[in-house]
Amino acid sequence: MPKAAIYCRLSIEDKDKAVHDDSQSIQNQKAMLRDYCKERDWEIYDIYVDDGYSGIDRTRPEFCRLLSDCEAGKIDIVLCKDQSRFSRDIVVIEQIINDKFLEWGIRFIGVADNADTESESYSTMRLFTSAYNEMYVKDISAKIRRTLAYKREQGQFIGSFAPYGYRIDPDDKHHLLPDAQTAPVVQQIFSLYAEGAGYRKIVQALNDQGIPSPTAYKKQTGSHYVNGNADGRAPGLWTQSTVTRILTNEVYTGTLVQGKSHHISYKNKKRKKVAPEDWVRIPNVHEAIIDPETWERTKARLQSHTRVGKRSQELSPLSGKVRCAVCGRPMKRNVYYNKARTIQYYGLQCATYKTGAMNCPNRKTISGLTLESKILEELNGIIAE
Repeated sequence: MPKAAIYCRLSIEDKDKAVHDDSQSIQNQKAMLRDYCKERDWEIYDIYVDDGYSGIDRTRPEFCRLLSDCEAGKIDIVLCKDQSRFSRDIVVIEQIINDKFLEWGIRFIGVADNADTESESYSTMRLFTSAYNEMYVKDISAKIRRTLAYKREQGQFIGSFAPYGYRIDPDDKHHLLPDAQTAPVVQQIFSLYAEGAGYRKIVQALNDQGIPSPTAYKKQTGSHYVNGNADGRAPGLWTQSTVTRILTNEVYTGTLVQGKSHHISYKNKKRKKVAPEDWVRIPNVHEAIIDPETWERTKARLQSHTRVGKRSQELSPLSGKVRCAVCGRPMKRNVYYNKARTIQYYGLQCATYKTGAMNCPNRKTISGLTLESKILEELNGIIAE
């Protein structure tokens, strides 16, 4: 008895989402494919479901698990509603269905569009079907980009999560309202900075007051926001980078700033930064939290501390490789310049102590150049052995 794998997928563009964990469309796909197996007396090895994933996405978790099981020889037949459920990427169709599945001895079937690798006609129609499916994704992607661009130009907020200090208007998801809980925190940060406090002092003040960080606040309010940069060592605590992002965010003046990055293409979902002069700025679209005078003073102080010179942008070869022996957090650079604005000295200090995010007692600094020299000496010794 052949073992069949059922694969179901629902795109993020589909609109018929149900209240339950599985959408109605996913349920229909499962029911159809189960009946198809039952009629032919095929054993169902497993059911793989990617709900909310584009057909162009090659990193779908269940899709990848399916391919792993196929390669391991656990499956004889891969069954989908149609070929587009499996993938809308021509390259994937050719690499997997027309190459790997043949190598692994796996039969692919798309029920609704009569796709079957055992059919002689399938090899002829496969490329036309694949091209149509990919053109569909490209067309949808272009329409979405045009719609989002129009919304940005109209001053409509299109983000999934409101910036810290604001909340999304319950009567209009494209409008921001000040958050009574967090707007005063934003004002406190700007006030402390305007009075001369540094990042570390501001971070310590917020943590000493027990104020949840923006990420922690989102979780407390039931948001599904995930911070991909968090390392898990300082949950709920403020950091220097968080304060910096708030002090440089023009949204607090009532100006909506969007379009700071975009996807590289409809196939590549990595984001590419947009030059600041090309950002979409629409003033006076929501209530300001910070007055113009405070914003200008803050901007002037930030600019006065901006480092200049090409060498200041150089990345240390030790970046991300040195950690504090006490708390395990990364060490950060302290850079000192001469009058010519070239690096005269740089030292490494525990990021926890430097930013004030946690109470690490390690205040020591080690010379970066000395550490580089010692590492180079050790490497030369290893090579010479």
